[in-house]
Amino acid sequence: MSGTALLEQYRPVTTDAAAIYRSAAGGISATAIPGLLALMDVSRQVLAKEVLGLSAKTISRALQDKRTLDQSTGEHLLKLLQLYDKGISLFGDAAAFNRWLRKPAHGLFQELPFSLLRTIVGIDLIYDELVRIEYGDLA
Repeated sequence: MSGTALLEQYRPVTTDAAAIYRSAAGGISATAIPGLLALMDVSRQVLAKEVLGLSAKTISRALQDKRTLDQSTGEHLLKLLQLYDKGISLFGDAAAFNRWLRKPAHGLFQELPFSLLRTIVGIDLIYDELVRIEYGDLA
């Protein structure tokens, strides 16, 4: 599945925190991972270790067995999709958003936004920064 198709499929359940919680509790299929890899333009190893805090082997097994992700990983995946939806709408495409994620951001303590993707709080901080950029608050 392409990254764009994945965003379209999950857009209805990434509209608010309650929808994300309910969907993650119900189970997100590991088959969403290839679309996320395409969207983020990262390797399975980078997604596993640097973003989801899992081993690449765990992701490979989940994909091979077409497992349902545990609630925490499913929630993380949905929050990433919510963030990418916002980032793409702001920057025009995933490639431009991915470039922004890899440059120090003034509103994020000069951190690389990509380094904050490891936690839900970090994703929320990036989302808030995107909203500030959207409304012209770059200070």
